[in-house]
Amino acid sequence: MRVRKNKYGKIEWLDNEDYDTTTWQVGSLEHNLINLLRRISNESKQNLHQEEEKNSAGVPTVKSFYFAQIDDITHWINGNVEYQRIEEIARGLSLVRFPKETPESAFSNLPISTAYALTAIVHNRHIPVDNQNLILPRVPTLLEKLAAGDCYTATKLAANRLYASGLNPAIRDGIFEPSDRTRRIASSLAFPISRSTIVRLVKHIVKFDHQDSKD
Repeated sequence: MRVRKNKYGKIEWLDNEDYDTTTWQVGSLEHNLINLLRRISNESKQNLHQEEEKNSAGVPTVKSFYFAQIDDITHWINGNVEYQRIEEIARGLSLVRFPKETPESAFSNLPISTAYALTAIVHNRHIPVDNQNLILPRVPTLLEKLAAGDCYTATKLAANRLYASGLNPAIRDGIFEPSDRTRRIASSLAFPISRSTIVRLVKHIVKFDHQDSKD
């Protein structure tokens, strides 16, 4: 369903469904989050020219002031959350105006999924490296491989993308994960992460001896 502001400036739900543009439909929370990512990707393609102008200026495509904690994402990927309960409150939370700044945990208490780190870095594309903003080219099939439960191909694509962009990932081959866990990794890409979290993910999987030259 969709929302809009009424004449009093209040946000309200629309009664009608527009199935051409509505993302949140019948299905699991995981399924809807993946569909949300597909919608964002499709809209980005439609606005490619505007996006490239932003990219040339080093401006991230998607801005957010509220970021997910890496441990919370890890719990999601591991299946240690109450998905039904989250789904029940998701609609209500979408109408809440959150503070513009949120504190971030300084450390991760849980092991970070290497498959998530690889795919999240490539999905976000804007990578802080040597005090600069490296913008990775898109990997069009990355999300679909994850959504299909094919972790090996998705992570191999991500590792190759990093290597081709001048980074040196410790993982050069694909990573095998169960298909259900892989789909949770796919849906977790919908959770916005901060610049500092991206830096931590890069440190998790990248060797910092950058390629001296390109083949």
